Amino acid sequence: MSKLVLKSETQNEWEDLMQEGYTHSMKRNSVEAVRVWTELWNRIRDVLKADDNISMEDIDGAFHGMQSIYNWTTDFEMELGNASKKDKSFAQTRIEFCKAYITKYRDKSESNLEGMKWALCESYFDLGEIEEGERLFQKYLEESPTSGWGWIGWSDQYSLFAKKHNKDNDKAIQILEKALEIEGLQDRFYALERLEDLYMKVGRQQEATEVRKHLDQMKAKNAVRPKVALPPMIKAVPVTSVKIGRNDPCTCGSGQKYKKCCGR
Repeated sequence: MSKLVLKSETQNEWEDLMQEGYTHSMKRNSVEAVRVWTELWNRIRDVLKADDNISMEDIDGAFHGMQSIYNWTTDFEMELGNASKKDKSFAQTRIEFCKAYITKYRDKSESNLEGMKWALCESYFDLGEIEEGERLFQKYLEESPTSGWGWIGWSDQYSLFAKKHNKDNDKAIQILEKALEIEGLQDRFYALERLEDLYMKVGRQQEATEVRKHLDQMKAKNAVRPKVALPPMIKAVPVTSVKIGRNDPCTCGSGQKYKKCCGR
């Protein structure tokens, strides 16, 4: 294992870039945040390239700023997703970042890697490279078949977050139905919620009713949606009488996922 040591000058430069990006992020200025953070990522990547034995864990352990590299990488990926809604070039940056992160993270069982994998798949759909997005969703779900949010994310590419030319509710339903056949599927409640909504959209009322009964049974057993935790200094946008999940479109109309917008 590499014993990476970062010079104090490097630590200070990284810290300044990280905090500058967070300043923009807190103001909901995703484009400016990722422009700053891309510079930080380029510097981190230079360190990774200098020695094949250096991993993301080594980078995280060697950095002693206000934020951890581990937490920051998740925020960077999230803001890249936001910024790509305004400028598609950021979708390519997101792809390159996620690929590098997945490759350079030593512990392949780390849960954070799954989020990077789904973000990578989504980015290909954002760029209109549907075949590659499909290939990667299938590949990663073969590796982690019980990942509920992986199946939901794949389904969303044909429903909630689909481009007009790629809208296909029937295919979205097929993906979720296949997921729900898997024993031990994680986040089954949320997959069922998505499926109920899709059944309603295509007029399959009877199936929707059956799914709703199942959801009510899960709620009765306390298998209910956890509250969305908001980090300090960010106020939640009041929402009344609206069922909204972390991966649903935000009700503010931004076009972003709730978890990446008002649910942050």
